[in-house]
Amino acid sequence: MGIENKNPLFSFVMPFYNNKRYLQSAIESVLKSTITNFELVMVDDGSTDGSIDIVREYMKSEPRIKLYLHKVNKGPAQALKTCLLNSKGEYILFTAADDISYKTRAEVCLQAFNKSEKIGIVLVEADIINEHSELTEEKYQIPATIDNDNILIEQLKRNYCLGATMAIKKDSHIFGQDGFIEHSDDYEISLRYLEAGYDIEIVKESLVKYRVHSESASTNKVKLYNNTVKSLEKFHSEDFEKVLLDKKNSYADVNLSLGIFNLFRNNLIGAERYLRNPQLNGLDKHHIFELNFYLSVLFYKKGLFKESYESLSICKSIVAESAVVQNNMSVLEHYLNLVNIENIIREFISINKLNPHYLDCKYNLDILQSNKEEKLKFTERILTSNLIYRENYKVD
Repeated sequence: MGIENKNPLFSFVMPFYNNKRYLQSAIESVLKSTITNFELVMVDDGSTDGSIDIVREYMKSEPRIKLYLHKVNKGPAQALKTCLLNSKGEYILFTAADDISYKTRAEVCLQAFNKSEKIGIVLVEADIINEHSELTEEKYQIPATIDNDNILIEQLKRNYCLGATMAIKKDSHIFGQDGFIEHSDDYEISLRYLEAGYDIEIVKESLVKYRVHSESASTNKVKLYNNTVKSLEKFHSEDFEKVLLDKKNSYADVNLSLGIFNLFRNNLIGAERYLRNPQLNGLDKHHIFELNFYLSVLFYKKGLFKESYESLSICKSIVAESAVVQNNMSVLEHYLNLVNIENIIREFISINKLNPHYLDCKYNLDILQSNKEEKLKFTERILTSNLIYRENYKVD
């Protein structure tokens, strides 16, 4: 058990840029918090729509709101960094200017932090709302297979720390590191905390209304991906390896996790070193599937299509009806001339009927049916069923 502080200062951090439409509801949700010992740290990232006037009006009667200004737009990562560097709370809640926090969010997060001094990040779940603030049938949920025991291993494979659902323990040493969140924010912050030896606590409760709309910063997937890869280049696999082994994770789990991590950041040499490590033995079927799927991605990136196909065949022998495996095998069958075009189109149609939100499959089907001279999409991540799916937003 940790040393419980019953009344710590919380910092809600809310960078904003031209969020006039939703800013008032975001601020109001923070002011309704059941924990009253808080500050709301806001950074105007060069807004031109009058957003700042809304904040200044609140500041006339609410001394807990602190406002900082960027004269020019510096982007989400730098705006968040300014928030963090000016926060004074023991705990920090990430609060987007177009989202709504439930009033018990800080209270529940405090209960989680008080479980152990080693907890550096608390993750909650979220209900998805649209541009009209209406609840959709979608949620952001951590997959049922991810828990407090394996989240550190899994976090290197895929980012489960969505900024809007995160609370962190303030660590000035991490905030002061060179290059801190220059390009990306939530994923990089989570890895900084993992690297420092902190644990992540998962709360299986929706405590945020997370807004998804056409203007969401999260909708620009290509830019997000490129920024994330840039931010990951500064990390060293050996640092994570030591932390994970010190926390009694198996060599096999650590090698698999770091292999996938290096693959995601396009370090193929590092990925191959971990994914083809002799210590990757004794894996269960789930992890054998995972290993061979990412070996197939590695081989595909290296142009070794036959070897990639062989790895996917192992995956298919474990899970006969996997949409992502079938999509990728169909792509390779096309490139290797193993199956005629009509049959490949039928395969994509079949996959699309069962998985209508699978965008890579939709794209491939369109390319082949339209006879376009474009490269087919080989999906580089195992699909998950517990994360939210939308046409314009997908957690990857």
